[in-house]
Parts: sequence; C-alpha cells; structure tokens
Amino acid sequence: VRMSIHPTMTNDELYLITNAIKEIVENIDKWQKDYTYDIHKNEYLHNSSNGEDKKRVKSWFDLSQKESIEKD
Repeated sequence: VRMSIHPTMTNDELYLITNAIKEIVENIDKWQKDYTYDIHKNEYLHNSSNGEDKKRVKSWFDLSQKESIEKD
C-alpha cells in the first residue's frame, strides 16, 4: 500500500485508513478470489467485470467529447 498522510488529516480519517488496511489483511484470502491479475497490464480486474466499467471511467477523461454548455 502506498499512501500519503497529510498533517491536515483528522484522527478519524487516519482511523478509517488504518482500519481499511486491517480489513484487507484479515480478508485477503477470501477477497483475492474475486480478482484476476493481468501480468501484461499490471492490473487487477474484478471477475464480474465485462470491461464496461473501465470504458466508463476512461470516458471521464476523454477531452474529445465536448459537452455543450448553455448560458442563461
């Protein structure tokens, strides 16, 4: 896990992060079965993924798709 901790973070935020890491460690044997690792792309994909999620996220950063903005 690579993580940056900033001095402005609250104790609650740090507890949330550390508890999430603890949950991953405690459940890794169960949760890892839900993912497949692609050695060529260095990516983990959820087994239920059909690629649509990746396409949707990629579209968020596609600047060639311009939306019209109406001015009032």
